[in-house]
Amino acid sequence: MKLSIQRFTYINNKEVISQSYNIDRDILKSWLQTLSFGEGTQKTIIEVPNFESIFEVKKFIVGINLLKEPISGHVPGPIDMFYSENGESKNLGKFSINLTTGEKIDINLKKYRWKDDLPEGNQKVRTLLGDIDHFIAFVTYNDNVLWNYKETPEKTPFTLDDPDEFWRFE
Repeated sequence: MKLSIQRFTYINNKEVISQSYNIDRDILKSWLQTLSFGEGTQKTIIEVPNFESIFEVKKFIVGINLLKEPISGHVPGPIDMFYSENGESKNLGKFSINLTTGEKIDINLKKYRWKDDLPEGNQKVRTLLGDIDHFIAFVTYNDNVLWNYKETPEKTPFTLDDPDEFWRFE
């Protein structure tokens, strides 16, 4: 299965995109086994399944990410699948998270506020995740994000200081 993500923003009403970041099972395993920003060696008992489709991979990423993404100061996403650029979110139903112990936990793929009472499955998975970082920060941490105009790419990619940006599946 081939899946990648991309950061994007707008400059003068023109879409600007980052390089692509390839996603595979090894990336997902590393994400689940790493503390925030790559520090420490925390292990999780959440299993990365053998996915039946790209959509299942996306739902897995969204489900875990929703339980760990910060309230502010992050790059919202995935745009179009879960969020819109104006911040509205969708309810994608339920998804099952499997543990290495054989236990299966159902979570709701829905955005909750930090003060909301989470459903039992969501709360249990959030607790199991500990200090894992949200997805886009893990995948792109320590990378210089290189930008280029989508419609008229320039020869040399450029960097941006603190853009108001989003991420999406490609």
